[in-house]
Amino acid sequence: MSEQTLKETITGTGTLTPTVTDALNFGAPGQVTAVDVQPGSTVTAGEALGSVDSAEANSALLNAQASLASAQAKLSSAESSSTATSAQIAADQATVTLDQSNVTSAQAEVNAVTLTSPIAGLVTAVNVSVGDVVSASGASGGSSSGSGAGSGSANASGGSAGGSGSGGSGSGASGAGSSSAAPAPRRRARPPPPRSR
Repeated sequence: MSEQTLKETITGTGTLTPTVTDALNFGAPGQVTAVDVQPGSTVTAGEALGSVDSAEANSALLNAQASLASAQAKLSSAESSSTATSAQIAADQATVTLDQSNVTSAQAEVNAVTLTSPIAGLVTAVNVSVGDVVSASGASGGSSSGSGAGSGSANASGGSAGGSGSGGSGSGASGAGSSSAAPAPRRRARPPPPRSR
């Protein structure tokens, strides 16, 4: 009789529950021009998931910058003029301050045409297509796909349960799987859901 090593394997089933869930929305309105991920794609934090047409946002930024330049020139002229009153200079300074704020807002709008993943993870659903029209939404959506007419959103979730499985769509999605060991925590990201047609 020879000596042998016994190996014990335990198999079980369960439900994978995400530990991190993020609902994402495009920050700028427009027609979707790119969807850069598909289900199963692995993404990193900050990676582009999709984008909308930036023409309107770029135009608004150029207009805001032109208005600011004009206001700054007017202020500079008033400050160097011996006939300008302190009230006129104060009004021109207020206009410059307002126009600087408008440029900042317009630049944020340009930056918002690209939807990025806030976490590293695995894309489990893509619910928006090139050509869809989305509206801007600063608030995170829930588990609904397309949170309102013309809205595009994405859900990102991370799970720490061991094993393998497929996640469903929506916030707090879960998947069934089996495991014989508990791997390190993983994060899962969901890209934008489609808007209702």
